[in-house]
Amino acid sequence: MRCARLVIAFCSVWMLSGSIHAQVLTPKVVPLEVTIDREPVDYSDPFYRANISTGTIKCSLLVPQGFRLKGDPSLGKLILSNLGGDSSVSFGLLGPLPEGSSELSAEYYRAVVAKQYPNAKILKEFTKLVSGRMGPGFDIQWKATEELYQNKRIVFIPSGAGVLEFTVTGGNRDFSVAQGNLDSVMGSFCYCTSGKLKIRYLSNAGS
Repeated sequence: MRCARLVIAFCSVWMLSGSIHAQVLTPKVVPLEVTIDREPVDYSDPFYRANISTGTIKCSLLVPQGFRLKGDPSLGKLILSNLGGDSSVSFGLLGPLPEGSSELSAEYYRAVVAKQYPNAKILKEFTKLVSGRMGPGFDIQWKATEELYQNKRIVFIPSGAGVLEFTVTGGNRDFSVAQGNLDSVMGSFCYCTSGKLKIRYLSNAGS
């Protein structure tokens, strides 16, 4: 009888896991319009800001120093790449939050990551705070070549603008630096769903 109960319990967990994976959808692509503007402050190395819009939604974030716009944001992702081409930061809007929910399920987005990166291994799970909201994050790794591993940090954040996705990619050696770049991007991020976006520029950050 005990064995039968264990089998039933195992099957129930397996069916639940299978149900979650079956319900995972490919995130929607929300085309973005992007302009890159210099921060209104004098530094020997200038800072730049990416200003993003789609419909009535406006967003803004600081570009890590030494990074440049790459790719076409109208395809749904803002991608910033460093000059060496071995690290990139991205931002995207994945459409509205799940109906009736104001938070994001770590279990669901774990399945999203597993579907998008089937050859990667999840190394770490955590939560991150962006614009006053907490969301699930994942560090993953995959083998790019026989001797090269790639690492990626992916963070999903609920917001009034929908589900926000932030990522950074880099190699093993400098991945901690890449993570720091993503933290600065997420820390500078702001958005509004209508009206004028209020940006806290570096020049008045201490006021």
